[in-house]
Amino acid sequence: EKPDNTNKSETEEPSKNTKESSENTDTPSKDTEETVPDVSPSKGFVSAPDGYFDDALIIGDSRAEDLKYYGKIDGADFFTVVGLRIYNIEKKTAEIGGVETNITDLLVKKKYGKIYIITGINECGYNIKQTVKKYGAFIDKIKDLQPDAIIYANANIHITKKESDKNIYDCNNANLNTLNEGIKGLADNKTVYYLDVNPIFDDKNGNLRSDYTGDGTHLYAKYTIKWADWLKNNVIVK
Repeated sequence: EKPDNTNKSETEEPSKNTKESSENTDTPSKDTEETVPDVSPSKGFVSAPDGYFDDALIIGDSRAEDLKYYGKIDGADFFTVVGLRIYNIEKKTAEIGGVETNITDLLVKKKYGKIYIITGINECGYNIKQTVKKYGAFIDKIKDLQPDAIIYANANIHITKKESDKNIYDCNNANLNTLNEGIKGLADNKTVYYLDVNPIFDDKNGNLRSDYTGDGTHLYAKYTIKWADWLKNNVIVK
């Protein structure tokens, strides 16, 4: 079940100035007016009550890892790996509570009430139908192992126009939009819910705002915090 173009590499780990040194570069472009993303709840969602994330698991790639380091989502477990793809998600390991584990063992041993899936940027140039099928199979696995969990399938955050135009490994916003639509189609609004944070980070043309990122792909720390705030304000309470 490998992607058709298996010779394509995963995207690289974020450059230093988007992680360790982001505080020194966290400024908007001089020619762009800075805006404050609106993190208020979207239709159908509410703000999280206290303790909501105490039984939450966030699974994802390097952008989800930024949430771990900067997002201040207290209580949540993070199974995040740089370069994570839906194709290798069951082969990777991450440290949870001081123990290195794979995702299957984690889902078997610990019960979660909410599970977030944030992956797709590293699969952007792969066969999209195949990727969505693999994504759906992973959701089915979560349902089997965590039948009571709310699953949040997250849209991939866009990249900047400059980065999209580079079309590295066929990754561009057009392909991301198609992939996001496929992920959206997996939601049933009963167990699986689709979350799309792009409207608060996009410019008027549907690209990630260039002043929100240092490398065209990963959000600056202060906007990662806004992403986390948006997630906290867009939950389902049952």
